[in-house]
Amino acid sequence: MPLSMTAFADEELQQRLLATARRSGTCQLSQPQDAPSLSTLAAAYAPAARFGEAVKTIEEAQAVARASGADYLLPIQAERLTKFRAGNPFP
Repeated sequence: MPLSMTAFADEELQQRLLATARRSGTCQLSQPQDAPSLSTLAAAYAPAARFGEAVKTIEEAQAVARASGADYLLPIQAERLTKFRAGNPFP
């Protein structure tokens, strides 16, 4: 696939991920409040190279998980945080 088509496909995929995350019951346009929703939103930011937003959002997800006793989510969130900080868009 030509580079221009790859870039378009990636951008289109990212836009679909963000739209789905925001429209679905998972994330509303208002600020999501639960750890899984925040993790989903972070995973949608990363493919668009919006790593700053992905890192901030996954850090919020970790804080919410700790506060709500959802410690089982912390290992995957830590893995995503490491990848997003390294510029790896795939959680």
